[in-house]
Amino acid sequence: MRVLLATDGSPQARLATEWLHVFPLPPATEILVVSAVAPPPPVLEGPIPPTVFDTAVAYSQKVADETVATLRPRWPAASARVVDGDPRHVIPATAAEWNADLVVVGARGFGALARLLVGSVSTSVVHHARCPTLVARGRPRELRAAVIAIDGSPQSRAAAGFVAALPLDPALTVRLVGVVERPRAAGASRGLRAMLDQIVEEQRAGLLKVLHEVAVAFEARTRTVECAVRSGSPAREILADAKTADLVVLGARGLGPIDRLLLGSVSERVLHHAACSVLVMKQPERA
Repeated sequence: MRVLLATDGSPQARLATEWLHVFPLPPATEILVVSAVAPPPPVLEGPIPPTVFDTAVAYSQKVADETVATLRPRWPAASARVVDGDPRHVIPATAAEWNADLVVVGARGFGALARLLVGSVSTSVVHHARCPTLVARGRPRELRAAVIAIDGSPQSRAAAGFVAALPLDPALTVRLVGVVERPRAAGASRGLRAMLDQIVEEQRAGLLKVLHEVAVAFEARTRTVECAVRSGSPAREILADAKTADLVVLGARGLGPIDRLLLGSVSERVLHHAACSVLVMKQPERA
C-alpha cells in the first residue's frame, strides 16, 4: 500500500501524523510525506523577494523531514517531498502521480489562510483526490469501533472492502449502517401512504440483505459485526452512530439523492460534522 501524508506543520497536521502511527496499515506500506509551498496571498502586491520563497521552501522541507523522522521507527523507507503550488491542487495531483492508495490529511488545514479560502484544504483534497482520503480528527487512538455507511452503491461496497483488507484488530467492532429515506407524503391519500410504506419496507429489506453480504468480509476478521438499517436522514443517522466511533467510513458517491454533488450531500455533511476521523472512499485510478 502507498500512503501520502500531507503536512504543513500545523497542530492538525501533527494529529494526522499521530493518527497514521496507530492506523492499521500493512507492514510493507510506503509512506510519502508531502509539504506544499503555497503561493503568496493575493492581498500582497508587487514582486515577492526571493528570500521569502526560499524561506518558505526551507520551512516546508524542515516540516517534511521532521515528520518523516517520526514515522521511520515504524516505516523505515518513509520519504519526504516538497511541492510548489496551492496545496488544494498539488496534493491531489502528487497523489495521482505517485499512484497513492490512500491520502491522509488533518481535519483543518494548512495555515491560517485556509480559513479565508472557499473550503479548507482537507475538503478540497477529498473532493479532488482519485483515491480514498482519511481526514484525521480528534485524539489519535487505536480503532475500537468503526461505522461503515452502506447504501448498496459500488462506492460504499468498495469502502467496506478497503477497510476489510486492512490488518484489523480482532477486538474492533464494525457497525454497518444503512439508512432508508421515507419520501415526503404530506397531504397524500391513505392509499398512497400505504404504498409508500410498502416501498420503504422493501427498501429496508433489500438494504439489510446488502449489509449481511458485506458483513461476511468482516466476520472472520473481527469479533463483533453489527448490521442496522435505520429510517430518516442518512447524514443525521450516520453522524448519530459516529458519536461512539473512532472512524466513520463512507463512499464519495452513492445512489439516489447522494449522487447530486461531487461528493454528495451526505458525504459532505458527515465529513464536516463528524467528531471522529472520516475515511471517504474513491476507487483508485491508476496512471
